[in-house]
Amino acid sequence: MSEFISWCNLNQGFLSFVLSLMTIILSVVAIVISLKIGKMPYERKLRIIPEPYKVKGKMMLDIIIINCGHVETGIEHIAIMDNSNLVLGMYTGSNIYVKPEEMAKCSIEIFDRQEYIEENMIDLNKKIVISVYDISKKKYIFRNGFPIG
Repeated sequence: MSEFISWCNLNQGFLSFVLSLMTIILSVVAIVISLKIGKMPYERKLRIIPEPYKVKGKMMLDIIIINCGHVETGIEHIAIMDNSNLVLGMYTGSNIYVKPEEMAKCSIEIFDRQEYIEENMIDLNKKIVISVYDISKKKYIFRNGFPIG
């Protein structure tokens, strides 16, 4: 051990290199963490809950949109598709604005393959795809995570 200490005492450049390298690594980690924390207040995250029901022979799907992010989000367009990307229903009405930690609801009439939704009303997970476009043209896709029942 004394040989290692005497070697380090004679080679001061080695210790300077190690300390400089540690300083650079810690600086990079600090920059990455501060960038991630800086983006957090502007994060957009949505959650969708579909509620299928039948009224007067028409198949309807209520979509509950929950804003789990930190910024108010405006919804411009919602499309409901099956797994083969056949559009079953669409919402193209006026924009829906959802504030952080709040929810909004819209109704969509299923105009194609109503029997497909009716057969899978209990569990729509991996049976339908819901695409949501916000006003900044960001696309959110939901395939599962829907409640069962």
